[in-house]
Amino acid sequence: MMVEGISWEEFFLNYWRKKPLFVKGGAIQWLHKRYESNDFNRMVQEVEKLDPSLIKRNANKVTFVQQIDLGDPHLQQLAAKFKHLFSCPSVWFDSVQAVDNHGIGCHFDDSDNFVLQQQGVKIWKLHSPEIIPEDVLRRRMLKQPIGNIYMPETYTQFVLEPGDLLYIPIFWPHWGVSVGSTLSLSLVCNASNAIDELLPIIERLLQDHPAWWRPLSYIQQHKEMVKDSSHVDPYEQMIDSLLKVLEKKTFRRQLKELWKSRREDQIYQQHPEMLSTNEKSTKATVTREVHPSLQIDMDQVKAIFKSSVRSVNLEDWVMPDHRETRATLQTLKFRLALKRFLLICDKSYELMESADSRAALQNILNRLLCLDESQLRQILLRPEIFSCMWRLHEAIDFAFPPRIEEISHYLGTFLLSSFVAQDGFTERILCSRSTEDTLQLWSQKVQIQTIKPLPKLLSICYKEGHLQIADPNVGSCGLLYTIPISLLRTSTTTPTQTTNYQIKPMQSVDSILFSHDHDWWERFLPKKVLDHAPLLSKSQREDWEEEMREAISLLRTTWVEGYDELLMLISCLKPLSQPTSMVLPAFRGLILLGKQTDPVQTARLLVRKLARTKLYDLQDLYLIIEEDKETNRRVKDVSSSLDSIADLLANLYELMLLDHLSFKELEEDRQVLLKHSQTILSMENQLSLTAEGKQIWAGFLGAFQKFGVSS
Repeated sequence: MMVEGISWEEFFLNYWRKKPLFVKGGAIQWLHKRYESNDFNRMVQEVEKLDPSLIKRNANKVTFVQQIDLGDPHLQQLAAKFKHLFSCPSVWFDSVQAVDNHGIGCHFDDSDNFVLQQQGVKIWKLHSPEIIPEDVLRRRMLKQPIGNIYMPETYTQFVLEPGDLLYIPIFWPHWGVSVGSTLSLSLVCNASNAIDELLPIIERLLQDHPAWWRPLSYIQQHKEMVKDSSHVDPYEQMIDSLLKVLEKKTFRRQLKELWKSRREDQIYQQHPEMLSTNEKSTKATVTREVHPSLQIDMDQVKAIFKSSVRSVNLEDWVMPDHRETRATLQTLKFRLALKRFLLICDKSYELMESADSRAALQNILNRLLCLDESQLRQILLRPEIFSCMWRLHEAIDFAFPPRIEEISHYLGTFLLSSFVAQDGFTERILCSRSTEDTLQLWSQKVQIQTIKPLPKLLSICYKEGHLQIADPNVGSCGLLYTIPISLLRTSTTTPTQTTNYQIKPMQSVDSILFSHDHDWWERFLPKKVLDHAPLLSKSQREDWEEEMREAISLLRTTWVEGYDELLMLISCLKPLSQPTSMVLPAFRGLILLGKQTDPVQTARLLVRKLARTKLYDLQDLYLIIEEDKETNRRVKDVSSSLDSIADLLANLYELMLLDHLSFKELEEDRQVLLKHSQTILSMENQLSLTAEGKQIWAGFLGAFQKFGVSS
């Protein structure tokens, strides 16, 4: 726990570099003691012996000491611990002693700070960084002087008493003023930038490449040659040849490995004797991989990739009735998903601290690779797996093992359902519960609801026709439930009741489930989605479900091709209180909808979401817009150009639906869609389309010509 009631996972998810956090008594929980004035004076004397420049005094009213942990072994040990936890190369403690109504002025830092109040009362005024110009932030990160800044009246105020903790995120302006005599410590987590960390390594690597260490070519100066448009600028030619080195995969791999090694040395090397036995073991795990590596059955993997895949003309992709194109793209999508899944599992395994979590992840992988290709494809293309992979990427980038382990447990929850549908599994896997009293088996379309609350983490295996659910924190006596598999398979329509649990069907339409409640979505669905469109209340769901049934039935009976694609791309619907156009790539299976006026309007919105989801799926496989080359493929903000293509596809699908409905009252809407599509088609010359993007555009031109629309 970070402090009582707040886990580190919650802190990093909701507060780290986002907003302040005040914790009553938090400083005591961190330090396990209070520092008095005599402690401060003793530490100041020790620091002054080492480096007097670290101490600044203001006419005996304010004494500011940098790196005061140099004078106290306990603070040194804590600084080493937090350096490991935050993965920061530089972490130390500062301290301020001040008299009544004094402080060090309003300023902001290029570090994350945790104020730990020791004596007296201090009033802190904080403001979000939006008041600071970008150029001022840049100069602060480049260690250029900027002085104090102005604190507007729209600040947030915190009153710290002895023992309290206040987290101040990086760049947040803050101003602390003493009420009487005060003493405070600050844990400083200094931020670094790519210029400081990467440029020296890049320079070192470039020294090994002849293009960079050999003498530069002699270039004769002829201005007339430069004016000649047919002449290649020699400077441009030289720059191109030099920059090619940076584009090589081997160069990028070396850069990553050297940077990682240097960072870990910075984090662990300075005070290895200060680390506890457990922390030393953790460092060894991360840097030297003392545990066995993840075992992957590469023969099975190679067999999956052995068969060739026919080429795809993306003109056909635009229309929903080209089933061969759809099948080929599904194969490519599955292979990409499998590669990503294996890589992310391997990296997660490497960073995990818990032997139980590593064993559970190995068991999951063993079980998956025993399945045939069609079963494996059905599992890995589920949206829950995509969202788990995205969140694991984030956690790995952050190098925070507890969060990696937590997400892998949810991965076990989502895969459990498919394992149960097969021949069983004797190896135990770790699963997070679905909700406080349910374990949902989505591919079975049932959920187990228990009388008593479930532990947050479950240990589950499948033996002799029974699902055995245990509490992994209790040991050999932790068995909670033994459930016959036969009950799971007979409860898809009729609930089964026992004294300790009941098995209930999950609500669905055809192959689409209504995913109302699940801890995963509540905890990991991006906050910006929920802020934009909060979840429906329970009282609103019944009407929404009925309308959804009617809308999907309307699609099934009027437009079969669109309905087929809907089933292929979506496995669960999570209702929101209002419509939103936001469909994040990693959550591509979720169609975010609110209550509409009637089934026709709901079907239209479904079709538009279907089209956008289909484009984001394709974006994983092909580069469509040139300007997106350097963007992060795992999750990204859609560029305006790509958004135009998404709108065009959505318009096309909605027009096709309206033509199948043939309702006269929708003619005005149809004309609006046609006019908007005409506008987008006229923008072709403004888009930086790749070869694949041009194929898609040609498909659009052919499709819209049938509606009388051309570029």
